[in-house]
Amino acid sequence: MPGTIAILGAGAWGTALAVHLATRSGAHPRVILWARRREHAAEMNRARENVRYLPEVRLPGSVEVTADPHVAARAELLFAAPPIASLVALADEMREIGAEAPLVWLSKGFVASGDLPAGFGLAHQILAKRWGRPVGVAVAKDGALLISEDGNGTIWRVTSVRR
Repeated sequence: MPGTIAILGAGAWGTALAVHLATRSGAHPRVILWARRREHAAEMNRARENVRYLPEVRLPGSVEVTADPHVAARAELLFAAPPIASLVALADEMREIGAEAPLVWLSKGFVASGDLPAGFGLAHQILAKRWGRPVGVAVAKDGALLISEDGNGTIWRVTSVRR
């Protein structure tokens, strides 16, 4: 498992994944939760919970909440958890500031694109040309995520453990 994982998007889904990785991962990665709005990040740091989107779920002290995209962009693995309509713009923003880690998106649905005949498509159809590091995700029999990075043959196993 990578040493640093960034979750891009501090809504309910992104926050829940950050808490899960910080509390259930046997590898104890550094977990960064990136919020687009500085005020939202400040509120989560002050309250140590995401009052707006996931109230009453404490953020472990090991979850670093930031609004600085440069901090998140330096992670070894990126999980993008925005609404599908913002996924491509988020990926472009991260790429522009130097993010090179494998990108796993948690959004589902169709993405608008003038490059495709129908005017829309699935996220991988648009992001494969932009990101430069293709990633595949599968679920193992034990529930672990297997993330393969086709660019260099790396397979990352993301697991959780009961405590």
